[in-house]
Amino acid sequence: MYTPKFAAFLCVVAFYFCFQTGYSQVPKDGKFTFTISAQSRTSAGVYQTDSTLVRTLWSDSLMSAGTYIRYWDGKDDFGKAISSPDATYMIRVVSNNVKYAWDGIIGNTSKSNTGSTVHKGYYVSMTGMAITGTTAYFCQGYSEGYSSQAKFSTANPQVRLDLNGFGGRQSTMNADFVATDGTNVYWAGYNAYQLSVSSIVMATAVSNDAQVSFGANGTSYTMTSLTNAKTYISAIDLITNNPSDKPTGLAVQGSGNCLFVAHGGANELHVFNKTTGALLQNLSVNNPRGLAVEGNDLWMVSGANTVAKYTVNTNGTLSSAALTLSGITTPGAIAVKAGEVSVIDGGTNQVVRFYNTTTGAQGTQLGTRGGYFTDATVTNSKFLFDDYRGNQYGFLAYAPDGSFWVGDVGNYRELHFNAAKSYLEYIMSLGANYEVYVDPNDATRVFAGGLAGGGIVEFAVDYSKSLTGSTGWSLVKNWGANVANNINYHKSLRFPITLSNGRTYAFIRKSNGITNQTVGSKAEFVELPSTGQLRFTGVLRDNDFVFASDGSIQVVAGGGIGSTATLGRYALTGFDGSNNPTWSGTRETLATMSNIGYNDPYNSRVVSNNVITASNKILWWNPRIMSANGSTVDTGFHLGIMDRGGNSFNFKTEIGTHVNYRGAYPKAGSYEVGNGVHDNSGGTVSTVDNIIITSYHGEFWKNYQTNYFNQYDQYGLAIGQFGTDQYVEGGASAAAAGSAGNALTPMLVKNANGNYFMYHGDESDHGGLHRWSITNLGSISAQTTNIAYPSSYVAQALGYLD
Repeated sequence: MYTPKFAAFLCVVAFYFCFQTGYSQVPKDGKFTFTISAQSRTSAGVYQTDSTLVRTLWSDSLMSAGTYIRYWDGKDDFGKAISSPDATYMIRVVSNNVKYAWDGIIGNTSKSNTGSTVHKGYYVSMTGMAITGTTAYFCQGYSEGYSSQAKFSTANPQVRLDLNGFGGRQSTMNADFVATDGTNVYWAGYNAYQLSVSSIVMATAVSNDAQVSFGANGTSYTMTSLTNAKTYISAIDLITNNPSDKPTGLAVQGSGNCLFVAHGGANELHVFNKTTGALLQNLSVNNPRGLAVEGNDLWMVSGANTVAKYTVNTNGTLSSAALTLSGITTPGAIAVKAGEVSVIDGGTNQVVRFYNTTTGAQGTQLGTRGGYFTDATVTNSKFLFDDYRGNQYGFLAYAPDGSFWVGDVGNYRELHFNAAKSYLEYIMSLGANYEVYVDPNDATRVFAGGLAGGGIVEFAVDYSKSLTGSTGWSLVKNWGANVANNINYHKSLRFPITLSNGRTYAFIRKSNGITNQTVGSKAEFVELPSTGQLRFTGVLRDNDFVFASDGSIQVVAGGGIGSTATLGRYALTGFDGSNNPTWSGTRETLATMSNIGYNDPYNSRVVSNNVITASNKILWWNPRIMSANGSTVDTGFHLGIMDRGGNSFNFKTEIGTHVNYRGAYPKAGSYEVGNGVHDNSGGTVSTVDNIIITSYHGEFWKNYQTNYFNQYDQYGLAIGQFGTDQYVEGGASAAAAGSAGNALTPMLVKNANGNYFMYHGDESDHGGLHRWSITNLGSISAQTTNIAYPSSYVAQALGYLD
C-alpha cells in the first residue's frame, strides 16, 4: 500500500542512489567494499582515526573468494549509536588461513594418542598391579568418577584395555589395591563422592571380567559419581561412616581360601573366605599395610618398619612371625615369588630390596640410594616412592616368567625389569595435570608443574620427531622430591626461565605451615641446576605475579569497580653474590585502567605468561565469569590492549554471551558465560611476538569441560579458533584428539626454528600434556578503507536504526 511513510522511504532511497551514481558529495551510508583473493577466515572492525576499535563487525567468518559490500550502522558492540562520531572512520578487514594442528601428547607412552586404549590415571598412573597368565590387572586410585580399574596384555603393555563386564570407564569405584588368584581378580577401593563409605572389596572373573558374587555374604552397593552411578552386585568388607579407614593392603591365596584386607587406620587385618565372602577373622595388627602371599605364607608390613612372614592357619588366623627381614627403614609395597620376596624401601633409601624367603638373607637391591632427593636427573635405575608431603604409594608385581613391574609413582610411570633385574620397558601416564610451563628462552624444556599427585617433572622435546609414544619427548628431570608439603599441588613450580647468566629459575607458591622456610603466603624463587635438586634461594615475594621471559616481574595493583588498577613491572637488575636474581625497587607502570566499569576486562591478578607484546602493547585479560564485584555475570569485554604507559584501550573484545545462552560454543570474539559454566572458566592469555591467544577451559560447560583457544592480532580482530569440548567429543572417556579437561595454564611458545606451539595440560582426557602447532601465519593480510559515519536518515532507510 502506498502511504506517506512509504513515500518518504522512496525519497530517501532515491536520494541515496543519486549519490551512488555520480553526485560529488560523499554519502554517509557506512558502506565499504573489500576483496578476498582465496577462501579465508575473515574478521572486521571499525576504528576511530587514532586506531581505537569501536566496533567488531564480525569475527572468524569463512568467506569464499570474491568482492563483498558490507555496511556499518554507526553503533558500538552493545548496539548503541556512537554519541560523538568522528568525521571519518577506518574499516579494517583481516583475512587468513592460519593452520592449527593437534600434535599429540607428551608424558604418555600409550601406543595411540586417542581412543579407549590410552593409559590415563588421575593422581598417579597406577597404584597397584596383579598379573596372571599374560594379563596384567591394574588400579589407579582416585579417578574423579571414572574407572580406576583396567588391564593390559603383557605382550602389549602400551594398550589399555577396559574391563567391559565391570562397567568400562564408568565404574565409579576408586581402587587402590588389586590381587588375583588366577581365577578371580579382587579390588579394594572406595567412592570419592560418598565419603561416608570408606571401604569396599569386590571381585571380577579372569575369564570374562564379570562381577563375581559372594552369595549371601555379599552386599549390593551403588556408587555414584558426577555423571553416573554404578551398582556392584556383591561387595564385602563394606565399612561405613569412617572415611579414614580405607584399605591399606590386599592379598589373596592362590590355592588356599583366604583373602586378606589390611586396614592400617583401624589396626586390623580382615581375613575373608575368598569364595563365599564370609569374614573368617578380624585380627588386631599394629598398622598393617603391604601384603603378599606365597602358598600358605603371608608376608606383611606392619608397625613402624616390620616386614615379616607368617603361616596362615586353616581358620584364617596367623602364626607368630616365622621370619623377619632386616635392614628396611621405610617399608612400602611387598611382593613375592618362589624363593624371593621384594620390598620397597622408601624414605632416604628409595630402593627395592630382595630377600630369600627361607633364610631372610638380603640379596641385590634395585635403585639408586636417595633417589631424587639428591639429584633430579631421571634414569631407569632411580625411583621416587614417596616425598616430603608424606605420600607413599608404589607397588611391586611379579609376572609368571619371573619379570616384575615397579610402580615408580613419583615419576608417573611403571618400570618393567626381567628376572635378572635388568630394565626392559616402562609405561607412563601423567594423569591429571593443571599447569604447564615452557622455558620461553629454551622451548625444548617443557614442565608439568601442577600435577594432581604433587609432582614436578620436566621433559625434553625434540621438535623434529612425532609425539606418539615417546619418540619426540623424554622425561629428564623430577624436581618434586624435596618440595615440602606446604605447596599447593595446583600451583607448584611456575614460570621456569633461563636468564642471561645461563641459569634457570622459577618460583613456587607457598602457604602457611612452611617447615623450613619463612612462614606466610609467599612465593619463593628456586634455581633449577644442571645437577642436584632444586635450590631454594630464600628470595620471597608476595603471590600473584608473572615471571616474564626477560626476568621481570609483572603485577596488578589496585582495582575494583569504580576504582583504578595498574599493570606494573619490576625490571631484572642482575644477580647477587649467591646467583640469586635481583629486581628494581621501583615499579614501572605499564598501563592504567581508571574508573573500572562492569564492561572492562579487569582482573585482580595477571593471568598471562607475559603482558607485553613485541610492539609494546599491554594486555588486560579477565578469565572470570563473574564481574569485578563478584556478584553479577560478566557480559562485558574480557580482553583489551593499551599502549605501553597508556590509560585508554586501543581495543576491547571477547564480549560476554548471556547467562541464559544455550547452544554451541561461540566463535572467537565472544566470551562464554552461558551453558551452565562455572566462574573462573577462562584460562590464561598468551603472547609471543604480536600473537595473542586466549584460552577457555570451561568448568562444567554443559556439564562437561572445554578446551578452546582464540587467536587475535594486535588490533583486536580474531584470526581463528581451535580446540574442542567434551560435550562434542562424547565425554572425557573418549580421549578424542585435542580434547582436554581443566587445561588451566596454556602457554604459547616459539622454538629455535621460529615455529609457534601451544602447550596445555589435561585433567581427565589423555594423561599427558597437549601440544598444538600454529602455522601459515604468513597468510594473514589486512585491508583498510576510510568511511564516513552513516547519517541517521540513511541508516533508518536501510534498516540500521530501531
